[in-house]
Amino acid sequence: MIGGVNNVSTELAQIYKQTNYDLAETLSRIASGKKVYKPSDDFTGYVRARNMQTTIDGYNKVQEDLAVARGVAEAAVEVGGSIYDDLLRMKELAELYNAAGASTDDQAAYNAEFEAIGESVQNLISNNTYENTAIYSAATLETVYVNPDDTNDTLAIAFAAGDIIVDVSGAAWDLDGGGGAAKAASDVQAEIEKVTSYLVKAEGYVDRIDRQGSIADAIVQGKKAAQSVITDIDEVEEMSKATNLQIRQQAAISMMAQANLSRAGIMQLFT
Repeated sequence: MIGGVNNVSTELAQIYKQTNYDLAETLSRIASGKKVYKPSDDFTGYVRARNMQTTIDGYNKVQEDLAVARGVAEAAVEVGGSIYDDLLRMKELAELYNAAGASTDDQAAYNAEFEAIGESVQNLISNNTYENTAIYSAATLETVYVNPDDTNDTLAIAFAAGDIIVDVSGAAWDLDGGGGAAKAASDVQAEIEKVTSYLVKAEGYVDRIDRQGSIADAIVQGKKAAQSVITDIDEVEEMSKATNLQIRQQAAISMMAQANLSRAGIMQLFT
């Protein structure tokens, strides 16, 4: 009889120990929000979730790089817009200089403003750089790998020589010299066409970057949703399981107490 009571106590202790372990695991899942957070939980699910996380991390990096590229493209648009406005004014000044009835004093004023704007444009061209490369240069300013799994899938912010305006300072850009106002107006118009081409490209890059960013975001959100199905807990189910385990734990404690009392009673019969 005493052996039977001891066996019951041992079994109850094992039940209590296992219940404690299961409860701790359940509470850990509730705290983390994850049902799969280590290989032993579900090896296949764990591997799939890790692969998805790798993809998520890759596209998060793509989004970061796209943000940098967008800043470069926006800088090109901003500076290009300023140059475009300045060139329009320079053309207007050349036409005013060459207009019938313009006095010598008027022409001198037009020429002075023309030269000043030309110097300002040249400063914009010379002083706006990205990683030591002039924004207004026939070069690739930034390249983004838009697919983490394919290094050939890139988006590059690049301009060709024909897109870039030339030096607008110096003697050739003088309304009363170097061919006169008519030549200056013609030269400025040629540069306006170049900067227009540049702006169209720069604005196109901003749009492409935004579209690529939307694609990357959609991929990240889709992978996160799929990952959640694999790894995230059903909170209602886990809370119900935790409640049941706590009830089992208390029941085991109560039964162990009763078994101990029974054993004490039996022992008294032999004393």
